[in-house]
Amino acid sequence: MPRPDAVLAGPRQRLDLASDRLPAALRARTAQARVALSRLEGRVTPAALSTRLLEQRRRLDQAAMRLGPGLRNRLATRDRDLARVAARLRPDPIARQTHRGRDGVGRAFERLLKGADDRHRAERARVAALGRILQTLSFERTLDRGFVLVRDAEGAILGHDEARAAGRVTLEFADHKTLDAVTEGSAAKPRKGGKPAPPEQGTLL
Repeated sequence: MPRPDAVLAGPRQRLDLASDRLPAALRARTAQARVALSRLEGRVTPAALSTRLLEQRRRLDQAAMRLGPGLRNRLATRDRDLARVAARLRPDPIARQTHRGRDGVGRAFERLLKGADDRHRAERARVAALGRILQTLSFERTLDRGFVLVRDAEGAILGHDEARAAGRVTLEFADHKTLDAVTEGSAAKPRKGGKPAPPEQGTLL
């Protein structure tokens, strides 16, 4: 391996060369900066600064003059827009719309009541028709056509064979009047309480 002195010899030479050149470079840079500053000092005079300030002030005044009319025009436009919106928000259109809505609700309520009344009448007519059908199917209408209702001593309705076997029955007519009778085919059964049948009573069936 090479010795450390040999490895550092090259960088040391370059550093020494740069150190020798640095003072001259600094003097040249300082001279250039001094020349530039001298030129700038020639332009930056009180008169030049005053002229620059006056120019900036004129520009600012012109901008302010343009800003005033622009703001006034903008405010006028906003006022017109606000007036148009306020005209649409008057209470008269709202009141008319509310009145129309109230009329619509009233008409809808009347239609609802009429529909409910019609439905109620239809249901009443239907119930009445069913009542008439029920009356035509009841045993009372059968009695009106000349038939009788046969009951036993307990009040139960009897058929033909049951009535013959019962011996003693009660006949019910259309006017709700009843008649006790004795049927043929079996011995007469005494009523509850032990009362015998009257001897003059006829027989049925």
